[in-house]
Amino acid sequence: MVIIGLTGCTNEIAQKNTVEKVVMQKEAKLSSKYIKQISIISGRLDGMNQAIIQGLSETLDTARLAREMAENAIALAEKIQILLEELRSKGSTGGVANEDDGGDEEEAQEDDF
Repeated sequence: MVIIGLTGCTNEIAQKNTVEKVVMQKEAKLSSKYIKQISIISGRLDGMNQAIIQGLSETLDTARLAREMAENAIALAEKIQILLEELRSKGSTGGVANEDDGGDEEEAQEDDF
């Protein structure tokens, strides 16, 4: 009976070892499969991150250009405002001829012909 008991224990230990080997092999397969999938996902995420960074860089460049254009437009509007004020001040002092005067000059020139 002792021999039968030892044989049963030996068989049980052998089965446990076999099961552990199979489990380890399956885990290794799953691990390598998951590692491949994770590396694929990681590569895709890297590509997406690069695209996002490029898009943000282009957006930032566009915003800078828009700001520069707005600053230039403001500077131009300020210059135009100054010129208009100068013209108005000259017009009120008689420095600039009225539109009616210009029309009379054209009529006078036509009469000469």
